[in-house]
Amino acid sequence: MKTLVAMTVLSLLIVGCGTSEKADDLQDAELQKAQDALDDHTSIKLQDYALATAQLNRLADQARQTLALMDELESEILRWRDEIEPLLTDERGRRLASQDDLVGGFDAYYKARPRKRKEDVTAARVRVAAIAANVSKLLDDPTPRISEAALTGFSSEISTDRDDVEEALSGFQNSRQGIEGMLQRNRSQPPASVPLKDAIASRMARLAEDRARRIAQAEAEAYEKTTDRLVEIAREKEEELRRAEEAKFIAEQEAEKRRLAQEALEINAADPNIISRFAVFTQAGKTAICGLVLSGGSSTPQGTLCMKEFDGPSRPVSYTKLIEIGALETTQNFAWVTSHKLQSPYWGVRNDRPTWTYPQTDEDWSQLEEDFELFKLLAPIWAQNGTLAP
Repeated sequence: MKTLVAMTVLSLLIVGCGTSEKADDLQDAELQKAQDALDDHTSIKLQDYALATAQLNRLADQARQTLALMDELESEILRWRDEIEPLLTDERGRRLASQDDLVGGFDAYYKARPRKRKEDVTAARVRVAAIAANVSKLLDDPTPRISEAALTGFSSEISTDRDDVEEALSGFQNSRQGIEGMLQRNRSQPPASVPLKDAIASRMARLAEDRARRIAQAEAEAYEKTTDRLVEIAREKEEELRRAEEAKFIAEQEAEKRRLAQEALEINAADPNIISRFAVFTQAGKTAICGLVLSGGSSTPQGTLCMKEFDGPSRPVSYTKLIEIGALETTQNFAWVTSHKLQSPYWGVRNDRPTWTYPQTDEDWSQLEEDFELFKLLAPIWAQNGTLAP
């Protein structure tokens, strides 16, 4: 960019050598524009350098703080090695080994410590120091330049190491301070006969044994519950089978009853005496019932029983017609139809089948009720076998 501006100025000077005053004025204006552009470019560059310097300084501060935390962590790791680890075997540790709760407390703090080693800190220090060195070298340049990607990458690496170091430092300090507090509170405690590490091992073995016993007990209880449930399920299944067998037996009994009843009906339906008993319907004739219109009470029946003659061979009364006219709906209707009591004489049609006497007494009605119920059972069979017309 600087080269381009200089060439522009030189060209303007050469052109100006052979021009008039007017050309000189134009040349001065062009020179001023070029100078202004150069000043603007320089100002932007200076701003970029200032921003890069500020960003690099922040990165350098971040690196210095992280390296300082690493120094603290290394010191904390050494304190743990020199002050806490000896408790496993020395006299101070025996004071904690004298009580099971103190043993458990120490073991909890000991296991909660970070697993960070001094070698791990050294490796992280090398990474951060390398970044710090690169940043320092860039800051030595009066016109520093660093890409946004590089700046973000360096900052991310340092932040990751710093977070890791802070977590480990806090973990070591919390565990160490917790153990030191236990020592301070129990400094007058009589020492145990065994070192702290043996007390921890014994406690762990006892806890493992207790845990195994609880697991075995839980398994035994679960097995017992499972066994009880299996027994209960077996009983429920047995009861279910018993009820199913009982239901099956009852169903078979009912079916047998229905079979026997049907068989008895079929026997009665084939009995000539019973067929003859209902000759009012079963005897072949040339007349048919065509309608039944009734009114009034049983003591004073009024109405019409329609009868008609038909061509062809004689035949029994139609079962379907009896249903159609309502003859099988009530005992009263049945009584009127069987006695033909309301037959109209005006049509000149006389029944050619025998009739029953219309009931006069309670005993007559009782007998008719019995006949009525029997006929309703036998009529469907007779309609099928031809004893009655369909």
